[in-house]
Amino acid sequence: MIDIPQEIWLKILEYLSIPEAGRLLSVNRPLFNIVMNRRYRNAQIGPVSGKVSRSVLLHWESIAPRVRSLSIQTNETRAPSRTKACFLHSLWLLTKLGAYLIPDDMMILPPFCPAAIPSKDLLRLMDRFTLVHEFKLDGLDINNETCHYAASLYSPLVKKAFDVFGSNLVSLEISLSVGAFHRYFDPLNVFPMLQHFILHLAEGKTLEATRTAISSSILPTLNRHRDTLRSLSMDAWKNVEPSVLLHGLDYMPLLTSFALTTTYDPSCNYALLAGLHAFFARQGSTTNALKLEFFAVDSIPDYNTWFREPCFGTPLPFLKSLTLRLYDFPETFIESLSTYVSQFKATLDTLILKGEPLNEDKKRGVRERYGYATTSSSMTVPRFSIQQAEQLGEMLSIISPNHIRDLQLEMQSLHADLYVPPLQYYPQIKTFSARFHYVLVGTDVMGSGKEEASFSYIRYY
Repeated sequence: MIDIPQEIWLKILEYLSIPEAGRLLSVNRPLFNIVMNRRYRNAQIGPVSGKVSRSVLLHWESIAPRVRSLSIQTNETRAPSRTKACFLHSLWLLTKLGAYLIPDDMMILPPFCPAAIPSKDLLRLMDRFTLVHEFKLDGLDINNETCHYAASLYSPLVKKAFDVFGSNLVSLEISLSVGAFHRYFDPLNVFPMLQHFILHLAEGKTLEATRTAISSSILPTLNRHRDTLRSLSMDAWKNVEPSVLLHGLDYMPLLTSFALTTTYDPSCNYALLAGLHAFFARQGSTTNALKLEFFAVDSIPDYNTWFREPCFGTPLPFLKSLTLRLYDFPETFIESLSTYVSQFKATLDTLILKGEPLNEDKKRGVRERYGYATTSSSMTVPRFSIQQAEQLGEMLSIISPNHIRDLQLEMQSLHADLYVPPLQYYPQIKTFSARFHYVLVGTDVMGSGKEEASFSYIRYY
């Protein structure tokens, strides 16, 4: 939490016409850390420390009937950075523009200690969120026990929320420990209008316990909405085996978008591929957007073998968008990747290939080192981006070289030994632009010297 002088808070609260501003500043840091527009339909609240005053609760209740997007965070460890970033951005908008150019119908409830707000007041507050159609529950924590502790505090609140606006829900995003899922979802929960489900799962204590939890609570929840779901996104981390989910999902006739993010585990490799095969066999005819992201931890998959597995040969006749995040792009992998992508050339209009960070960058988190994007009105794949493509030439050759007329190249750095002049692969190119943060060796990015094409220059940062 950032330290904002009290006089600045008073000015902000006065500008927003928030009543009883002085009472909100009764502790060292405000109980009510809020930025919202003048219509009171958007709010970022939290984290909360100390006891929330009656005036704050009344103000939350006055906002609630107009809120359409509600988010609840259940742990302090994940909230401060988000709150800080949101607040700083909104404060900048306030000082520079005099208004808040952020969505006007979203509210984020913060983590708070049990004594901060009486449970009866929280339940009464939930009764006011009658128009919510987008709900996000962030209950993940580094400590698994913390997740279960938070579940005991927040599950009555969330269940009450589902009772109030469950019939209106169109989009639902859940971040939970597998073992805590059943704490929030009643076996009979049905959201008749639910179209988009985003599921982040982690912290399975053991593989067997995870499978049991998925089969008994998560899969039934997903399958109850098989007739309404249009998009499904699943992140599976830390002992969460996605193959159980993939095998157990029912056929969903309206599902057009599917995304799966998971870590690569050699011991579960064939189970994962078999699960994908089972899923594509059911949903191949409905899928037009597919996103598969695999993060390697201790070993790298043999992608050259992967893309020859039956799951990647399943017909996807209407696929328009394909995103793959893979660990590496070795030379032996280029051919099999090209073969896999080429089977969609009749329908594909968006292709995104991503890589993981280099080993020395892993401690800093995922950072995209290299990238480029190509666009053209006449090419089969008008959007094509790559992160960390060390074999840049081979990557450029994946798409047919005969149709690309416009090429934009973006890389963090230009390595002369990796660079291949694009005209070698794209003889019909007419325009070319390039942006680099810095050039390690050499500055001549044109290479061919053809004068009939119009090129831009490198821009240095």
